[in-house]
Amino acid sequence: MVTDRFGSVGRYAMAVVAIAGATLLHSLLFSVLGARAHFIIYFPAIVFAAWVGGLGPGLLSTALACLLVWYAFTAPRFSFALADPAAPAQLWIFLFFGALTCVLAEGMRRARRRAEIEHASQRAQAAKLEDAYHYASKRQREAESLASIVQTINTLDLDAALRHIAENACTLLEADVAAVFGLDVTVDRLILRARGGPRGSDLDPNVSLPRGTGLVWLAVDQREAIVSHNILEDTRIRHTPEMRARIEAAPHRAGLAIPLVVQGHVTGALFVGALLGRAFSPDDIKLVTAYAHHAAIAMANAELYQEAQRANRTKDEFLAMFGHELRNPLGAIANASAVLQNPKTQEATGQRARAVIDRQVEHLSRLVEDLLDVGRLTTGKVRLHRRPLDLGALVTAVMDEWRTAGRFARHQVDLDIGTVWVEADETRGQQILENLVGNALKYTPAGGRVTIRVAEEDGQAVLEISDTGAGLPSALLGRIFDLFVQGERALDRAQGGLGIGLTIVKALVVLHGGTVTVRSEGPGHGSVFTVHLPSSSRPGEARRPALPSAPASARRRILIIEDNEDARVMLRTQLALDGHDIHEAADGYAGIDKATAVVPDVVLVDVGLPGLDGYEVARRIRAERNGQAVRLVAITGYGQPEDRSRALEAGFDVHLTKPVSPEQLAEVLAESVRTQSTEVTRGDAIVPEPSV
Repeated sequence: MVTDRFGSVGRYAMAVVAIAGATLLHSLLFSVLGARAHFIIYFPAIVFAAWVGGLGPGLLSTALACLLVWYAFTAPRFSFALADPAAPAQLWIFLFFGALTCVLAEGMRRARRRAEIEHASQRAQAAKLEDAYHYASKRQREAESLASIVQTINTLDLDAALRHIAENACTLLEADVAAVFGLDVTVDRLILRARGGPRGSDLDPNVSLPRGTGLVWLAVDQREAIVSHNILEDTRIRHTPEMRARIEAAPHRAGLAIPLVVQGHVTGALFVGALLGRAFSPDDIKLVTAYAHHAAIAMANAELYQEAQRANRTKDEFLAMFGHELRNPLGAIANASAVLQNPKTQEATGQRARAVIDRQVEHLSRLVEDLLDVGRLTTGKVRLHRRPLDLGALVTAVMDEWRTAGRFARHQVDLDIGTVWVEADETRGQQILENLVGNALKYTPAGGRVTIRVAEEDGQAVLEISDTGAGLPSALLGRIFDLFVQGERALDRAQGGLGIGLTIVKALVVLHGGTVTVRSEGPGHGSVFTVHLPSSSRPGEARRPALPSAPASARRRILIIEDNEDARVMLRTQLALDGHDIHEAADGYAGIDKATAVVPDVVLVDVGLPGLDGYEVARRIRAERNGQAVRLVAITGYGQPEDRSRALEAGFDVHLTKPVSPEQLAEVLAESVRTQSTEVTRGDAIVPEPSV
């Protein structure tokens, strides 16, 4: 408004100017119009002053006009005396209507001002509503786009998910290029996994960024979105010469990088690039950050699915291998049994058939024991019995046995053995050695070389097995110690095995506080497996106490409690051929009655008996009058440490896991003779005579 522009002084000055103009005009027209023009000429000036200046300037102009008419134009002129008796009334009427005009003009002026203010307020509110509408519409479009895009990336196909993530990131921000990087923790690098966008092909598909370089590493290290208006000149970013050359060759310069985080762990980064001059707004950053969160989850789900598929394939391969490994020895045993049943079989042929059965039973036992070992190791149920051990002497002794048995007949095996002492479980140490050497022989063709080295390096014992065999592809090096993982096999599967030996090796080495590694130059270039164990000082000489020996032919009274008829009959036959007095029972109740009747020296009990299990049988036999003098032996297929503890708690003296070799059984019987002889000598127990 005019009053706002000129201020208070200006408004009153305008009123004075308006009256002055009206006075000048009245002077010019006075000779023509006479006294009739007094009030007519001044009223427009009063209206103007009141309308433009407001109530104050209007009243001022009314007062000035009244004074001027009174003094200058009413007779006598230039005097405040009034000759006409009607003049005072005319002046008062002029003042009244002038003031009324000012009041009306002020009311109209204020109404107009209120209308203008209200109109301006409405326009401002309408503008805000319009902005809010546009903002909400934009957010809705972004949310719909994000939901649609998130749906496209939720695929279990990892390659497709990565492509969708890159393409959709460009779509969201209307950018020129996008790339998805995965974090490879083994080499501490960000590896380009996918690229997309109109200029996605400008990116080198073989990009691998070392830690601390590039915009994406900056985002990963700070775990937040990072924007750069010019990634080539940004002083926060470090580039290798190769990276700088790639950036200079590419047209995009502006960049936005967001770390991909799943459950607090960074799995990679998303990069969005644009041409120089593009600015990424805070809204862009929020939008792509939300998208990156969903993208990271989609990537993780796809990778988990891929891993599950790989595990499923590994399981199927294992079942196929397991079936093959079982059928081969079972076929050999069946054929050998048929040979023994043939009445035309000569003694030499029968001996070979029995040797085949022995070897295949040993092979099956080894397979089962390896599987049980894997279960025990993965659940932490293996206990080591450590003692000072010369690792070199152990390797020499085991390899001499293998050489004597002819296991090196097809290979050249070299030993480079030094003396180094470790605190280790001898049985488990031998298991580590046999698995590694057996693996080397398995994958080295006839005529190849296997070298076994034992030395002490940097305070550690080193066991190294190298070969000139099949070697390993780089993709397999990181997984070779995983369960059921094996190298390439031909259809004949001449190497055999279940793919669990190296898993056992790694678990046992770790239990001993060591490490095992593998290296290979690739297929056809052999492999080198290296075990590092903490070394120890050479122990002092210690003499082991000699145990009293028992004659192998000592005749024992033995009770067999076994529900499997074939197993019971064969065990009875084996022990009877050794000259023992054998009694048998097919269930727990019959076994207890038989033990009471014959008072055996040794009772061989199958734990898994029907009705009354072997543990309860042991408890009841121990409760008998002569039960404490009986040697109780549990024979079972359950070989976990808790199974052994449970057997000892039930009253068994010995826990044997099936299949039991004749040598194991003979040792148990001989031990029973030594134990009972010692007890009689000490007077701690009396061996009762059998009741009649």
